[in-house]
Amino acid sequence: MRRDHPRPPHRSVRNLNRRVPRPSAGDRHSYEILSPYPDLPAPIIATAWDKRLQVQSAADPRLSEFLSTYLQGA
Repeated sequence: MRRDHPRPPHRSVRNLNRRVPRPSAGDRHSYEILSPYPDLPAPIIATAWDKRLQVQSAADPRLSEFLSTYLQGA
């Protein structure tokens, strides 16, 4: 569903928070941040160490590869 205006940040963060799995004992900790922001050039932009990946969907296999490469503790 396409919106003509972005959701207020507090509502978007709350929605993301419900979808992110909670770490269990023994899980490694990582330092990724997910947040919506209006007027970005792509719906999903991953950045790390001067590298940037812009994708249209979380299903894009390049996103998993990027996260596996650059995620703290991965």
